[in-house]
Formats: sequence, C-alpha cells, structure tokens
Amino acid sequence: MKLLLDLQGAQSQSRHRGIGRYTLALTRAFLDRAASEHDVRLLLNARFGDQVDALIATLGEHARPAHRLVVEVPEGIRAQPGGNAWLRRTSARVMRHAIESSGADIVWYSSILEGYNDDAVVPETSPVGIASVATLYDLIPLHDQDAYLGHPRIRQWYGQSVDMLKQCDMLLAISEWVRQDAIQRLQLPPERVVNIGAAVDDWFAPPTPDPAASAALRSRYGITRPYVLYNGGFDARKNVPSLVRAFAALPEAMRAAHQLVIVGRAGQEEAAQLHEATRKARLPADSVIYTGFAPDEELIRLYAECALFVFPSLLEGFGLPPLEAMACGAPVIASHAASLPEVIDKRDALFNPHRVDDITACMSQALGNAHYADELRKYGCERAPMFSWNSVANRALDALQELAHRQNRRPNVAIHGNPLAREEQLIADISRMDGKPSDEDLASIASMVISTRKPEAVQRWLVDVSSIAEKDIRTGVQRVVRNILTHWLISPPEGVQIVPIRFARGRYRHARQYAFELLGREKNPLPEDAIEAVNGDVFFGLDWAVDAIDAAEPQLRQWHRRGASVQFLIHDLLPIMLPNAFHPYARDRFARWLRCAATVSDNLICVSRATADDLNLWLATTSIRYQFGRAPEVTHSPPGVDPSFSSAEPVLRPLLAVALRSRPTFLMVGTIEPRKGYDQALEALEQLWNDGIDVNLVVVGHYGWLMEPFRARLEAHAQYNRRLYWIHDANDDELDAIYRASTWLLAASWGEGYGLPLIEATLRNIPVIARDLPVFREVMGEQAQYFKAQQPSELADVLRNLLSLEDVPSPVKSFPTWQESAASLSSVIKNLISDESA
Repeated sequence: MKLLLDLQGAQSQSRHRGIGRYTLALTRAFLDRAASEHDVRLLLNARFGDQVDALIATLGEHARPAHRLVVEVPEGIRAQPGGNAWLRRTSARVMRHAIESSGADIVWYSSILEGYNDDAVVPETSPVGIASVATLYDLIPLHDQDAYLGHPRIRQWYGQSVDMLKQCDMLLAISEWVRQDAIQRLQLPPERVVNIGAAVDDWFAPPTPDPAASAALRSRYGITRPYVLYNGGFDARKNVPSLVRAFAALPEAMRAAHQLVIVGRAGQEEAAQLHEATRKARLPADSVIYTGFAPDEELIRLYAECALFVFPSLLEGFGLPPLEAMACGAPVIASHAASLPEVIDKRDALFNPHRVDDITACMSQALGNAHYADELRKYGCERAPMFSWNSVANRALDALQELAHRQNRRPNVAIHGNPLAREEQLIADISRMDGKPSDEDLASIASMVISTRKPEAVQRWLVDVSSIAEKDIRTGVQRVVRNILTHWLISPPEGVQIVPIRFARGRYRHARQYAFELLGREKNPLPEDAIEAVNGDVFFGLDWAVDAIDAAEPQLRQWHRRGASVQFLIHDLLPIMLPNAFHPYARDRFARWLRCAATVSDNLICVSRATADDLNLWLATTSIRYQFGRAPEVTHSPPGVDPSFSSAEPVLRPLLAVALRSRPTFLMVGTIEPRKGYDQALEALEQLWNDGIDVNLVVVGHYGWLMEPFRARLEAHAQYNRRLYWIHDANDDELDAIYRASTWLLAASWGEGYGLPLIEATLRNIPVIARDLPVFREVMGEQAQYFKAQQPSELADVLRNLLSLEDVPSPVKSFPTWQESAASLSSVIKNLISDESA
C-alpha cells in the first residue's frame, strides 16, 4: 500500500490545539507501526516553514527526502479575508495535482477543516484514481450553526470542507460519538466511518516529586491553596463560565479553602466573558487564576497536584484534557455529554453540564471526601493506559488496509500519461478558471507547480560558483573550484547532470556564461535565468560564496525542505582557529557563513582530515539551531594537483633568473597575510644574510590583508630585488619555472586548510621545509622536514642547518590529480546522498 499522509493538521494554527497534538502523536505511532510494511510518504505545506522543519526533525528517518512531498503554497489563500478566490481555487487544484502525481493508492488528510485563518489548502474535489481518507474530529459547528457559522464566509468555507468530507472514501473518527454523529448528519453508510479512537501521550504521567519545582510553579501562578483545575478552550461549548459559577456555589468553607485555576489560551472576548462571570459570582480576587498557556512540563505538574480536575464541556469530539489529567494522577470529573462518557466511563464521575448545581454537587463530593478523591485518582491511573497511540495506529492501519483491499477490487481508474502531460493538463485547467490573477499570483502558482515535480531520472547537482563567476582572483579556493568544476563538466559523475549556478539579483540562477568561459567555448547563447531545486536535487557549495550567504539562506532552507540535499565544501576554519590573523569584519563574515552552512546542510565536506577535526570541534562547542534538528555529517576529500608542467622553456624575469641561478633559494607561495609566517621568515633570512650566508628568499603571491607594515618593509628592504623577491603577478607558467629553479619550499604558515604549494613543490622534486602542523603532516607524511620554531632565531637555525647539508633527498610521494580528486569528491557526495536516503 502506498499512502500519502497530509500533515497540515500539525502545521497550521491547529498545531496549537488538540488536532495538532492528535495528528503528531498518531503520525509517530503510525509510522513506527506501518512504515516497514508500506510505502508511507508525508505531504507538507512549505508555507508553514518552521513547522515543516520541526516535523522533519521530530519524525526523523520517516521524513527523509524520499519520503516527503513539500508543496510551495502561495501566501494569502486563507478564506477569512476574501477577495482571493482565484488564488485559493487554483491552489486547491494544484494540490490535487500534487496528490495525483504522487503515485499513492490512498491520501489521508490529517485535518480537512483547515484554511480559514491560515494558508492550509486541500483539494476541493477528491483526487482521481486515489482513495481519500480523512481524520474526523467532530462536526460540532453543525450542532449550532448560528453560533459557529454565523458569518456567510465561514459558513461557505465550512460547507465546502464538509462537502470534501462527504467525498472521502473513509472517515476515521476519534470517538464512537463522532462516528455516529457523522453517519447521521452526513448521511453516510456506516462502513465508511470507522472509530479509531484517541490516546494520551506517554509523557503525561505522574511526575517525580520535586518540592522546589512545585513551589516555584505555584509561586509563578499565584497558587496559594489546594486548587480545582481546568485546561482547555474557551468557546461557548466548553462551558467554562458554568464552572466558575459552580465553584462559587461550593460551601463557603470549602470554596475559601480552594482556588480555581484555569489553563489555556483565551481570546480577548473570551477572557472578558470569564472575568465577567467571576465578577458576577462575587468571588474574591485571588479565588480564580487564569494562567494562559502552560507548557507540557508545567501542565503535567498542575494536573498531578490539583485537588480536582473538572471538565464541563457541552460538546466534545473526544476530550483529551480529562484523559491527560487521569494519566497524571488527578481525580477527574466531567460532563456526561457527547464523547466524554467514552473517556471517563465512570457514572459517578459524570455530571449534567447544563445544571450548575449538579456540577457543584459533583465537585463538593470529590473535594469533601478524601476517600472518594483517592478512588478517582486510582481509577484514572488504571483507565488512562487503555488509551494508547499504538492501539489507535493499529485500528487506523486495519481500516486503511481494508479500504485498499476494497479499492483493488474496483475498476482501475488511475491517471495515465507522463508527468509532462499531466502538468500540461493542469495548466490548461488553470487557464480556464475565472478570475484576473496578478503577475505575483501567477508566479506563486508556477512555484507551487514546480514544487510538485518528482525527481528526475538524471540527478541534478546545482554547483554554486557565485564568487568566482563574479571575479576570479586566483586564490587557492578558486583554484579548487576551477579544477573540480572543469572535470565535472567535461566528465560528469555517472547519472548526474552538473548545473553551475550563482546567486544574483535575489535568487540562484544558471551560471552558464562562467561555465562556457571555463571550458574555453564561445559566448553563452542561453539566458542566466532563475533555477529552482526539486526533491532529489543536490545543492553543492563548491565556492566560498561568503557575500551571498545571508541573502541566499531563505532559498537554501526552502530547497532543503523540498527534499534537495544541501552540501558545502569547507576549505578551512582559519578565521576561527587563528582569529588574530584576520580583520574582525572578515572573522564575523566567515563565522556567519559557516554558521549558515552548518544550519542548512546535510553534509559538510572538508579538504583535509585536519580541517574536519577542527570543524567537528567547532560544531560540538557552538550553539546552532540546525534546520532539521541535527548536525551535518562531516567528512573530507582532498583536492588534487596538476602533474603536467608547461612544455615551454621557463621564462623568468631577468633579475630573478640571475638570482635563482646564483645562490640557493627558499621559495614561499601564498597570499600575503598574517598567518602565512612571512614576517618570521624574513627576519630569519635577515639573520642569515647578516651572518654572510648567500641565499635567496622568493615570495610568490597576491597581497592580502593586515600586512601593510610588512609590505612596506619588504619593498624598502636593502635586499629587495637582490636576494629578496616578491612576485605578486605570476601566471601558472612563471610559477612553474620558479618552483623548478628553487632549492627549498618554505611553508611557514601558522595554519592552513590543506597546503597545495607543498604538493606542487613535491611534484617538481623540490624539498619541503614546513611548520609542524597536523594538516602538513597529513599532506606530506615523512616526505618533508618539519620545524616548530616560535622565534625568528629558531627558524634561522633550522634554515642554516638545511643549507649545510650536502645531500638533500628529493621527496617521493604521489598525490591525486585533479581528475582523481573530482572523481573522489563525487564519490563522497554520492555515498553521503545514499546514506541520507537509506
């Protein structure tokens, strides 16, 4: 059985009510019971973004991308304001298309009566070829239409929702009373309405005694005496004013010895009515306490420690608060109306809610008779476990399987045709709908349609090149981007389409022009239009797009919810690990980028094991609110090198060429920035020159930041362009020539993400002297000389000893080529994606 479970009942405003609690609890139990036997997928409304994220986090492996359909619903389709008929009807039609395209046998709506005050949406008619099921909580508005459906707009909306209920092949009622009410009022065959019941969450249980916590809770709410408790809603059927009057009618001594504590969210009008009831009852100011909403941990203790819980409701689909109170050990009495006798099932604990004196008498008996109160407590603790979510889930599964069996005996009416044809039919249907949609409406519906698409047979990797496509300044990070992307474009991973993208003008767009230039082709003839990810796509942050991340984060979150895998390549954590080597602004930008990447990512792939270790430490010690409640997986994949060298005769600048031929040379390659150790290296070389040692220091790299004094000192140095050289504009051929003419590569960095210059030198048989960093050890192993010098004099001694050696063996080590690196990185990504969907 293929089942699509619509979870809007746990996302909309209903999430604050019993519907939301019911939906989530039953969904968790149902998935644990049914997911191993059946294909159960989740339908989520992306308009409720934070709630989508929370549900994905809560449902864990059951909500993996392959198991969810997240639909981009337009804003402003709620029924309450009116004036949006075209957008509402069109959204309902697209939702039907999404369900029909899902391949499900059955769609189960967690709550059809949604969308009046928020942007929930269900089809106006049942999907073709798919059986429809809905959870039915009650039809209470039909009992008093003047009170509940007085406004024409709400009456129309409710009527349309009831029509959809009538179209369903099966309704799953939460109580027998609701079932019988639906059969009678909707005139449905009894076999189409099944009572699956309801239950109480496991955490509603007697709490561990904690006098300090109890005292703090009572103090916070102003509770100073034993109290009678109510928890629930405040609309007229809840009958709370009658409870206030019944409390006021207790014998004077009993009333004075107790307080009435009322828990729940009350609207302004409802609160005014309650305060008026209190005033008319002439109760002392501290007799009635309105707490407002109480979180579960407080509510459980309030339940457990009350003298009595009273539930006076006139109409109730099930009555969850009394069951919660019983589970927590409270003595409970309730009205004998509607479904409540099914929950309580104890005649002497039920009263007539229409008679205040009957409520008072029942309260007085429980408050004045300790033996009876204990009997109620014991009974509640025995009764509550009879209502379990596992039992509800089993009854629901039995009903769905029976429906699937009946459906299999019917003629096949499934939709035929390919997805494109179904989408074309959808667009044709929309074009015939009456109305004058705005451009914004049309764009919203287009986005909704796109979000319903299934994953393509060829998986798309949306590779972010935002920074390098704007400007290539030839940094080490950009060298990685160029080489990996080039190899992926020329030889894509099997079953993958590589799509370079960039963030521009508020959205991710195709980066076709950059891709064409990278491959040396003619000007791109295609537009740089916006791109949308669908379920099954992969976003890969190959580039370090620090300037785009803040604006791009909402779209990345949207894609992540939709089912795209989000991954970033992490080149280093240097601004965090070596904060003094970076400008405060740069540190803050980097930290913001990394925090965002970690927040929205499934995986973070580092260029080295050492960087991965740094990242794991940072994640473990940093407070981050991850989008789906779990930290990303951290792994590593090393970059490559180009083993081929220029075939042309090395061309060096005349002065430099003479110097390199005349004396030994220490070569340093990298951006001029504080962490590179250039200042220490220069001071060490100065000591050698002062000692009469004839040696060169050659620096190749762009000027970076925070090194103005060093730059001025370098350019004004007595040895500048004699034995000290700074080449800030070398191309690849000239750098190759400098490498081959040098004696040693000196890597004096205080921190690195990887260390490509060490590899480039090794490939040219140039010995390497490097600071003893974990990442350098990882890259070079035993094929380098290491130093720990903290002072220039210590480094001078190390270099002096090196120059005294008669024979320095050339390093012998193999490294992955860029082609191998690109292949390795794609394998890592594929494995991570496979783990996500497993």
